[in-house]
Amino acid sequence: MTDTAPTLSPTVAAFLGRCEAYRQMTGRTDVWLSKHLLDDTNGLKRLREGKDIFVTRLERAGAKLTTLAEEAKAKLDQEPARKREAKAVLADYGLAPPEGAAE
Repeated sequence: MTDTAPTLSPTVAAFLGRCEAYRQMTGRTDVWLSKHLLDDTNGLKRLREGKDIFVTRLERAGAKLTTLAEEAKAKLDQEPARKREAKAVLADYGLAPPEGAAE
């Protein structure tokens, strides 16, 4: 028996990519983010393993992730060492960095 990577839907793959970008930007753990987005500490892990998720639950988690990203955007000026990396993540969300953010 060989282990193969699960085939993820494009929507789930995009969501997981956004989660990873957020985690890299903020330093939050997978468990923390999973708990805040899915009310389940292992939800993101199961998604990566190819488990199903209801569309409405994924939409709610995506909306929560957007809110968390916007909050991170508001904190950009407080974390100058992460500005450049955070700007790249914000661009992934279609958000502009705050005015006056260093280039």
